[in-house]
Amino acid sequence: MNDAINEAMNRTIDETNNDSINETIDEAVCPICGHANACAGSRSCWCAGESFPEGIFAFIPAEARGKACICRACLDRYTKTGHPLREETRETE
Repeated sequence: MNDAINEAMNRTIDETNNDSINETIDEAVCPICGHANACAGSRSCWCAGESFPEGIFAFIPAEARGKACICRACLDRYTKTGHPLREETRETE
């Protein structure tokens, strides 16, 4: 019985954490680098005519996917180097 209670409590904690993460996503901020993404949220935006390589989306945290746009700088860096962040800002792997 304790296992069932623990599982239910963990599920509730996970759902609460996901809700607070969703509330903190800023649509005006690039989810990769944290700088302004300059997205106008319409077909007239700079990003509407761009091609985003599929691999760049792997750098977006799961909770931010589909909620905030990638900035031009990250797109340009990824296109040139295969990584959206400047080398000096990358976390060591």
